Amino acid sequence: MRLAFFPALWLKDIGSVSFLITAGLGLFLALVIQLSGDSDKTGMFQAMAILSGCAAFAWQSNRLAACEWLVLVPGFKKALLLQATVLAILVQLICLAISPANLAIQGVAWSLGLAFILACLRYPKCFYWSVLLFLGLPISESIARLLPAWSWWLATTVLLVMLARQLRLLCWHPQARSIYLNGLEAGWVLGPRLGIWQPLLRLEAWLHPVNFFIGPTLSWLLILLPGSSLLLILVNLGWHKQLPVIYIAGQLAMLICSLVHWSRLQRWRGAELLLLLPGHTGLAGLTTAFARGQTRLLALLGLMLTLILMLDWFVGETHGLAGVHQLLAALWGSALLLALGSISHQKGYLAGAMLLFIVNSTWSSGLARGLQQGSGSVVWLSFDLIMLVLALVVFHRCSHRLWRTGVVEP
Repeated sequence: MRLAFFPALWLKDIGSVSFLITAGLGLFLALVIQLSGDSDKTGMFQAMAILSGCAAFAWQSNRLAACEWLVLVPGFKKALLLQATVLAILVQLICLAISPANLAIQGVAWSLGLAFILACLRYPKCFYWSVLLFLGLPISESIARLLPAWSWWLATTVLLVMLARQLRLLCWHPQARSIYLNGLEAGWVLGPRLGIWQPLLRLEAWLHPVNFFIGPTLSWLLILLPGSSLLLILVNLGWHKQLPVIYIAGQLAMLICSLVHWSRLQRWRGAELLLLLPGHTGLAGLTTAFARGQTRLLALLGLMLTLILMLDWFVGETHGLAGVHQLLAALWGSALLLALGSISHQKGYLAGAMLLFIVNSTWSSGLARGLQQGSGSVVWLSFDLIMLVLALVVFHRCSHRLWRTGVVEP
């Protein structure tokens, strides 16, 4: 019975489900790359899945310390811990099934993730730095080489013992409540406050009302996209890696587009407040303004991805045709995700978005190797261009179909 409540506790909370989506995406990308023959690159995505799972549990434990359920609902804490344990075992078994050779990297990821959970339990404000967990992913392999694999798993075991002791002492915490409430406003990923920076304020005003539901998370992700890409390029140069920069950046761009509508569907009641705000006239004006904001977001993402590709070309780390293919695939995938979100309801959007992610990721990574060898380049790039044109047409038509039945339902 305790496992039966897993969807209600984990999949209906925007904080935990967003981290779980990232974990699932990491496992899927690891599987795709492993099947394509690049087994040496799967470790980073396995670490991404493990860290995302740890972040989801950190969010759940923070919510547990922020609400009265810890005391009022008998067995709630045990049920949550049992579900988290089953989830962790499942993630690790999938990682081993994909590539058992990455034990050291998996140990590094578990050590960092458990240390983060432990820090959040003792000092709840540490959750504001959850975004920093993922900045070390590009060099996770280099970190794993510093010590033998058994030492990382020994550290993981010690941290598990410390975590079990800390969980027994878990109680209501006022800081956890404030972080939980802020998380409901700010979206799936929390970070330090960006402050009142004039260019950032202009960007948020330019994208409004697209960022109304997702909050400051959109600004964080738009900063993370070029920042993480630049970090990956530097890692490729400094450590002589061949990390797929434009591919990872494209997947992050698609994640941004999916979260825009996922947050809107989770907070659909906020549309009534948005309708009352000045800046548009009636429901038709609000729909037009949201469609215009989506178009601006898509154009901004396209500009960022193009600049990242040009920079990657400049340093000589990406093959031209493969990079163009991955750029075009990311653009038509992002456009279709925004179109899907504009016509979807709560029940069908997550399944549709994950299916689109799988198709796009498989297409983007599967053809990159062939294009690097110059096989069928004209045919596949022509197909990408046709898909992009069709996606933009579908996006234009669907973006004006938001709130067809009003704002009183998703």
